[in-house]
Amino acid sequence: MALPVQGSALIGGISLSARSFRASDSGPTVLTVQAGQVRDLAGRRQLRPVARLDVELWRGGERLGVLARLRDVLPGRYAFGLTGRGPRGGPLPRGAYRLRVVALPPDGPAEAEVVGFRIR
Repeated sequence: MALPVQGSALIGGISLSARSFRASDSGPTVLTVQAGQVRDLAGRRQLRPVARLDVELWRGGERLGVLARLRDVLPGRYAFGLTGRGPRGGPLPRGAYRLRVVALPPDGPAEAEVVGFRIR
């Protein structure tokens, strides 16, 4: 394997199992994220890992905090459970929110993708 693949997206395939849900500790909504990249170039596999992967919670223009943080992430598909609780553990009020998934490579600028959801 050779390192790294430049110019390939660090984040892709972001999806939520439900875009609108009630807060639930026993039946969370699932956020799925493809992080990093593995590609074949000239017959060789090339790898682009992620140094840090953050899932941030936003409401309007305000960043409420980080819900999850992974370090030294190998390319793959990752799943996170959303219970309807905020970064400090309290229940979120009803309304619209955004998740900002931020991937920081070992070299270069961070990349981010956003997905919205609603607490009923």
